[in-house]
Amino acid sequence: MVNYGADGIFQVGNELCDQDIDSLIEEGKNRANNLAVEAADKMKDKMNMADFEMNTMNLYQFEDVDYAK
Repeated sequence: MVNYGADGIFQVGNELCDQDIDSLIEEGKNRANNLAVEAADKMKDKMNMADFEMNTMNLYQFEDVDYAK
């Protein structure tokens, strides 16, 4: 509400009822939830890029022949 609706509430001569203030608060909650979901999605994508696995390789094996022996 402070970021998106305080100027409308504190204007001189503005007649807002409790329902209007409640709707502003609800809109602020919805925006905050949407931002949190978007941030979580972006972080999830970044974590997927950082999640890699190293395939181990046997350096002593070539064309099904184990040269370590």
